[in-house]
Amino acid sequence: MNQSHIQVITEGATERVVGQELHKKGILSPQARPKLMGEKRSREGYETVINYLRKIVPDLEGKVLLMFDREGSPNPMVRRDKIESDLSVSQGFFIPIHPWANVFEHRQDNLHIVLHISDGIAPNIGNRGDFDGYILQLLQGRHKNTIAQALLGDHQQVNQNDILNKAEQEITDLMKRNHYPWQTAKAWLYAYITVSQFRQSHVWFAKRVVEVSPEDELKRVFASLIAAWDRLIF
Repeated sequence: MNQSHIQVITEGATERVVGQELHKKGILSPQARPKLMGEKRSREGYETVINYLRKIVPDLEGKVLLMFDREGSPNPMVRRDKIESDLSVSQGFFIPIHPWANVFEHRQDNLHIVLHISDGIAPNIGNRGDFDGYILQLLQGRHKNTIAQALLGDHQQVNQNDILNKAEQEITDLMKRNHYPWQTAKAWLYAYITVSQFRQSHVWFAKRVVEVSPEDELKRVFASLIAAWDRLIF
């Protein structure tokens, strides 16, 4: 059976790397294969990606998955409106896909685009949703002890409960006492990286968390992304 290709354009490196890992693990259906677009860009970021898309959208064909953060918008619909405006396409270009509040699509002739707006609400950070919030949901979910132990590995003489306590309580409480609570999921991720004393980036860390997370938890946390991917296949 020939695999179809889905062209993937992401706002940041974390979405791209984690998406690849989810596909590798079979969480994103293997009936289609991701084809990364714009990976030679010198840097990531919203403006860079929007400028890139503005140039290629008129000539796009095939199946395309766009992945953007919500970036503190009141809801994904507001973020969709801004993306449409910045791309200079008509209002309502991306139509909501029921029942998902953060997945939209556009179909036209030989083009099928699905827009996934990351809505990973991180605990205790309010309504700011982004892709890093999904990783925090894994780290603080029902399998957090299993995930923490797998991250540390048998070679480290550190108790996973100590690591979790320092990242979730000690450093968090210190920030609060200094009237400087967590404002972004990425900042909180670095607390986990610091107490674990990993010498890697948050992108590597996010990929590693996904690598060691149970399949059922990945399906729960990334349900909307799975739906976006499947929409382009089925």
